[in-house]
Amino acid sequence: MSHRLGYILRYNTEDVNCYKDLARLRGVTYITWEKKEKLKDETDEPDPVNTYEKFRNYRFDVDEFRRLLLVAVSHAKQNLKVADF
Repeated sequence: MSHRLGYILRYNTEDVNCYKDLARLRGVTYITWEKKEKLKDETDEPDPVNTYEKFRNYRFDVDEFRRLLLVAVSHAKQNLKVADF
């Protein structure tokens, strides 16, 4: 039996619904960054005209990324168990 699992794990850059909608349209689970304080904006010279967060560079906390990745893995394992039932 074939199972289709997909996950999007990314920071939503303050455009909360954009990536969530893309995941929904694709039929995959969406997981986003939860602790903004664990992101660091590393944009050298932010564009004064275009201040959207999605056009910046970020450094993220590796442990927080790992935690979110494990959430996705746990979710995938649960879905496989349900699908095999």
